[in-house]
Amino acid sequence: MGCFVLFWDEIYCQINALLLHCQINFYSTNDIYYNPVDSSSVRLYLINDVKYYAKVFLNRDPKLVHEELTFMRYLKKNDIMVPGVLLIDKNEFNEISYNGNKVVFFFAREVSGDDVVDRETLFDIVRNIAKMHSVSRKYKIENKERLAKCNIERLHLLVKDSKKLVDKMCSRKKLELIINEVDVKNKYSMIHGDLHKKNIITRKGKFYGLIDFSDCRLGHFEDDIGKIVQSFLTVKACNIGDVKKVIREYNSVNNYILNTKEVLLSCVYHILYFVNVNYDYISDIEQYSHTIELCMQE
Repeated sequence: MGCFVLFWDEIYCQINALLLHCQINFYSTNDIYYNPVDSSSVRLYLINDVKYYAKVFLNRDPKLVHEELTFMRYLKKNDIMVPGVLLIDKNEFNEISYNGNKVVFFFAREVSGDDVVDRETLFDIVRNIAKMHSVSRKYKIENKERLAKCNIERLHLLVKDSKKLVDKMCSRKKLELIINEVDVKNKYSMIHGDLHKKNIITRKGKFYGLIDFSDCRLGHFEDDIGKIVQSFLTVKACNIGDVKKVIREYNSVNNYILNTKEVLLSCVYHILYFVNVNYDYISDIEQYSHTIELCMQE
């Protein structure tokens, strides 16, 4: 653990040196959030009396970071509430090297909210995500290397590769039949890709903005909505019966009509993926299994 902390501390020392070189007034906290999935870390900075998060990636393709920031800039230009990015030496993101590793980082404006989560908050969030999707449909992706794969396709692969887990959670044959009933059309657009509760900022029960676009990708709009539903179901801020109203609220804003079955299967995918990754740490597997069964019944 000590080596791990030292590793990131030394990277942040280099970042601080760059800020000093650019004569930027800053204060850095010592708290580091580390995400082992994409080898990234986050540290809070106070720069010119404004709070920013330094988002730091280890050995990440700079093209992906460029696409993330380009997409955020496009959304912001179209009145979607996303964080602003600080220019360092006239660059949105910078690259440094550490022990043979390529380190890419940028500073995004800190956006804070509250923990109010209920059904009405969910519906307000969904209406705003529908607005974002209506804007992102027109976005021209620059990085053609981003593979397009919707959650239905991901779920199909997960069921195929994790049969024992799926058998514990639900009727695998029934799930496979439902998956095969969904027509996966070529309807890919740029999506957020990770709309769990912490990436959706709310204030006093109202949508306030989105953060963390590191997983933005080509996908189906149902992928984003399925993730939101799964996130709210997990904390029991809504129930499976709310999904139909979620879809009605979405369709009232965006002329794209969501596929209800695909939204529910996207929710199932996120539950199975979460359980698969965290199986040894989950005490109440039955809760997740029950939610999957409800999704399959709708």
